[in-house]
Amino acid sequence: MEHGSPLVGNWEEAEMWNYEVKEPVHNLDNYLYAIDCEIGDMAAVPAHTTYTNTYQCVFDTNTSYSSAFASSLSGVGGSAYEPTYSSTSEDMSVTKTYDSMGLSFTGAQYTDDWCLGGSDVHITVCLPNQRFVYVTKENFPSNNKNKAQWKPPLASFNDVTAIIGLGTQPLADSDSWNFINSAFEQGYIAADMYTFQGVYDDPEYAHVTIGGYNYQDMAGDIEWYNMTYTEGWRVNITNMTIDGDINLMTAPTPETEHYLGAGDVDEIISYGHFNSGYPFIGVDQNVGDMVETDLQFFRPDISCKYDATWNPWNICYYSEACKTSDMPGNLTFAFGTSATFNLPVSDLMIDYTVSSQELCGIGI
Repeated sequence: MEHGSPLVGNWEEAEMWNYEVKEPVHNLDNYLYAIDCEIGDMAAVPAHTTYTNTYQCVFDTNTSYSSAFASSLSGVGGSAYEPTYSSTSEDMSVTKTYDSMGLSFTGAQYTDDWCLGGSDVHITVCLPNQRFVYVTKENFPSNNKNKAQWKPPLASFNDVTAIIGLGTQPLADSDSWNFINSAFEQGYIAADMYTFQGVYDDPEYAHVTIGGYNYQDMAGDIEWYNMTYTEGWRVNITNMTIDGDINLMTAPTPETEHYLGAGDVDEIISYGHFNSGYPFIGVDQNVGDMVETDLQFFRPDISCKYDATWNPWNICYYSEACKTSDMPGNLTFAFGTSATFNLPVSDLMIDYTVSSQELCGIGI
C-alpha cells in the first residue's frame, strides 16, 4: 500500500540497507548501552496524571526476556511502565521468574507494542504484541553483591526502566521473547542477526544494526565463531594472558600462590560470555586474585575487594584520578582460533567519585 508521508514505526521506512535497520545506541557513563524506546500508548492514562511511555531501554544479551520494571520495585528511579495506562497492553495471566547474571526477577507476563528509535521516522521500528515480563519482585537478599551491582544504573539513570532481551531462546517457551528473533519471525528483517558497533574514543555514541551488518562499518577482518552449540552467547577462551607472560587460565601451584581447589585442577575452565548488559570483564575469584596481584606491580594500593560504598561493582580500584601511565599492561584473549585480541588495561579505566573522593576503577 502506498502512502504519501513516512510512517513512524514502519520497518521499510527505517531501513538503511535491504532489511537492515541501524539504530543509535547511547553509552551511559561507560556502564550500559541503551536506546530510546516506547512501550504501549498513553490512551488510558487517568486525567491529571503525569506519565510518559518513553524510556531508555537497556540491551542485554544475557537474557532473552524483555522486561519492564514496575515503579514499586525497589531502586527504580524516574518514570516506570504502567500496563493499565496503555490501551494495547494485555495481561497473559502467567507468572514468570527468570535469572540474569546472578540476578533473579519475578513478574507477570504481558504483551504490548514496543518501539525503538525515539519516534524518529528514519530509525523507529515497532513490534506489536511483544511478549515481556512486567517485573514486580527481586529474588535476592538486600546484602547480595549482584543486587549492589545492579542498583547503580537504576539509581543513576532515572529513565532506565526496561530491558530489551537479546539472549538465546528459552527452550521451555514456544513463542519468542527475544526482540530480534521476534522481528525475524514476523518477516521484518532478513536475518536473525544484530551487530553492536562501538565508536572509538566517543563513549556517548554507538550503533546496533538489526538484521545483519555492513562491511562499511568494519575496519578489518571478521573472525567468526559457532555459537549454536553453547548456552547463551559464549565461546570457550583458549588463551587469556596479562602482560604477555602471566597465563590467567593456568592454575597456580598451591605451594606458591593462593588458588581455590588448586590441588584438584591444572587448568581454569573459562569461557567468554558476550553480554551487552554488563560493562566490565567478569572473571571468577581465582582469576581475579591473579589479576589483582599483577595490577599491584603497577599500583601497590590497588584493591579488587568488594565494598558496598567504595566498590559496589566489585571491580579493581584505587583512590586517585585515573592516569593511563599507571596501567601500561595488556590483556590478550583467544577464543579457539589463531586470532588474538589485545586490550590495553588503560582502556578499562573509569573515573568515579564517592563522597568527594576521586577514584579510578579498572573494569575487571
